[in-house]
Amino acid sequence: MTAPELALSKAPSISRADAEEAPPLTVACRALLILSGIGLSLGFAVGFLLLKDPLAAYLTNNEMRPGIRRFVLGMGFGTALVVDVATLVAAFRTRRATPIATTIRRVAHRLAPLGVTGFLPFLFQWKAWRDRDVEFLTLVTLAAILLEVGVRARRSAEPLGPEHFVHARLARFRSDLAARLPRAAERAPWFLVCAGALAYAVYFSYVTIAWHYGVRSSYDLAVENNLSWNIVHGGPFFKSSPQLGPVGSRFGYDASLLAFVLAPVYALYQRPETLYVAQAALLGAAAIPLFLYARLHVGTKAACLLSLLYLLFPGVHGENLFEFHYLPLSTGFLWLALYALESRRDRLAAIAVALALAATQNVAIELLAFGLYLLIAGRRPRAGLVVAAVSAAYFVVLEAIVLRSFQGGESLAQNYARLLPTGDDTIGSAVRTVFSNPWYTVGTILESDKLAYLMQMLVPLALVPLRLPLSALLAAPALAFTTLSSQPSNASIHYQQNAYWVAFVFVAAVIVLSSRARHARHAALWAMTLATLATSYQYGAVLQHNTSSCGPVPYKFGVDHEGYTRHQSLLAVLKDLPPRAKVAGSAFTTPQVSSRPDAYSLTIGVFDAEYVLFPSSHADFVANEYDVVTGLLRKGTFGVVDVAPPFALARRGGPVTRNAEVLSMLR
Repeated sequence: MTAPELALSKAPSISRADAEEAPPLTVACRALLILSGIGLSLGFAVGFLLLKDPLAAYLTNNEMRPGIRRFVLGMGFGTALVVDVATLVAAFRTRRATPIATTIRRVAHRLAPLGVTGFLPFLFQWKAWRDRDVEFLTLVTLAAILLEVGVRARRSAEPLGPEHFVHARLARFRSDLAARLPRAAERAPWFLVCAGALAYAVYFSYVTIAWHYGVRSSYDLAVENNLSWNIVHGGPFFKSSPQLGPVGSRFGYDASLLAFVLAPVYALYQRPETLYVAQAALLGAAAIPLFLYARLHVGTKAACLLSLLYLLFPGVHGENLFEFHYLPLSTGFLWLALYALESRRDRLAAIAVALALAATQNVAIELLAFGLYLLIAGRRPRAGLVVAAVSAAYFVVLEAIVLRSFQGGESLAQNYARLLPTGDDTIGSAVRTVFSNPWYTVGTILESDKLAYLMQMLVPLALVPLRLPLSALLAAPALAFTTLSSQPSNASIHYQQNAYWVAFVFVAAVIVLSSRARHARHAALWAMTLATLATSYQYGAVLQHNTSSCGPVPYKFGVDHEGYTRHQSLLAVLKDLPPRAKVAGSAFTTPQVSSRPDAYSLTIGVFDAEYVLFPSSHADFVANEYDVVTGLLRKGTFGVVDVAPPFALARRGGPVTRNAEVLSMLR
């Protein structure tokens, strides 16, 4: 026998089953380690919850009194010891029916989800995590993954004795309820989704209207409200005087043809508040097509949960609070188009595609990605190809021909200054940079602020959307319009560009969940729920009101004393302003007077304004407004006709007797 043959003959043969089956002592030790971690986590959670001292100082500076620190450690390790001992006692008492190691492992698996409890006191501390986004989101990710692993472990083991009793009682309750209300189980998810959508619409209508009531809404709302008012009153095509002055068309910047669809609703009450209500209603209603689409793939219960998570998604809240824009309104139409296409309702799909494209021209890129997905995944290849072709043609024609003819220049490349080679400022050159220099492109995405933004969009769903090979395709529009952009506001949770990510992450999550086994899907949904609750608490506008912003301005919810005073002061000033007079206003006053043919923004110019509406407090001015107003008052071009701090109104050619008084207030 040769040496190789001799060596082979001595090698033991180990089957896969033998390799996977560890000795009982090893199994028991592993399970006890898991139980120690679970007990430690439970003890820490209870210990921190019992503390009277705030946790913010502990999380940010490791500040905690020695006695309290010893108490927390004692709770953690003491609970771990109790859990281990109790499990060993239970396993020893049942050793005749079940081996000790098997019992210990079963208990460890069934209790595994409780391992996340130690994270919970830290996840809901908004003060501690302010301006520490990456650290917070990393902690949320770890907690979500731990919960997902724990739930999967729990479902791999048989329920314990007490659990059988509880499950039997619950099953009896469900059967009794089904007998009394035969269609309750079928209708309950629908009711929850519709109730959630309605609650969202009512809540965000109120908070945004209250924001406007307190004279805090700004430039973007003025632009869109003036556009809608001129559409209803037959003004020039896409006229928006706050942005362009007395002449020009906003169509050169944004093809928001959806404004014509909303015009009949706006005509009923021609005020900015109508736009706020329409935005809240359509964003809330988007939960319904998401539910319909998700139900096709993951079932009714999971679809209901995903829809409710959407309503709590912090990115949705951020885009809703930032004035009014048509881009966020496209989300529901995009999901409706996907649902209609996959359920073969082609007429409904055509309407949904048209409405989505009408929101803004950039939505065409999202539809292009979704169409290509339907083609590549084989769900509706021909329909996907048609949608992709129509969307691509729509975008190219608008960007390359129509919009440039209105604006007279490049309308998109200015957003990608970092990607433009020297001497070439066309959008084509930015695209060439992406493909020819991917290392540089990735570097622009991974800047600290953009990395935090990416995490804010992906962590709420526990990174589930990334577990899809086609995620790169579906995420491409969001990456292109946010993190690749050189505009800081495009990669901020407090602006409307969140809509690109919202449309992507929920569709990708549905596709990923549909490809998973039932137990894996169940675990992922638990992880997504925890991550959404934690991030919504930190960044959202429902669970707490301390970290929300309208763009760069901290948000104030409801009508406070300051807001009421500002509103009453503005009403006192506006009594002297004729309904259709041409007026130039400051950032926070222009939306209040934008329901007229011409309402200019002082940051753009005064033009032929008959009146100037401005703050009487220096703190309320933005950009160059202070210099413009003081210059007009000093020259006597406008004379102050009324003052009701913190606002004042001046008329062109009016008496200048009060100008000195207002100028002294502005110093």
